[in-house]
Amino acid sequence: MLCERKLREGLNRKAAAYELAQEYAKEVLKHFKPYAIMLYGSYYDGLPGEWDEINIAIAMNNYEGNRFEDASKLSSLVNNISFYIKPRLIASSNGRTNSEARQILENCEILYHSEREVLA
Repeated sequence: MLCERKLREGLNRKAAAYELAQEYAKEVLKHFKPYAIMLYGSYYDGLPGEWDEINIAIAMNNYEGNRFEDASKLSSLVNNISFYIKPRLIASSNGRTNSEARQILENCEILYHSEREVLA
């Protein structure tokens, strides 16, 4: 893949990571109905290292699924796109956001939001 090669070679690393993140978000939407999908961490901050992961949070509201199975499924979706992607399931079953989720929400780029119905 061209984007993955750009990541390895350091050619416009942030743009390549964003493109891979968008591709992953589209794949997630084929299997789940998240509230939001967000890019966070070093690629959001603009300071990625050579081996940094592309951190993507998948937020689910009123979640009633099996966290282990769904986290595993989210991880398996990475296989077709890039091993650099590290998904994180953020699920709330009571409508409240935990502190980790709040921290990510304050420092991220929203790739998808259910109220917009389209990828950002």
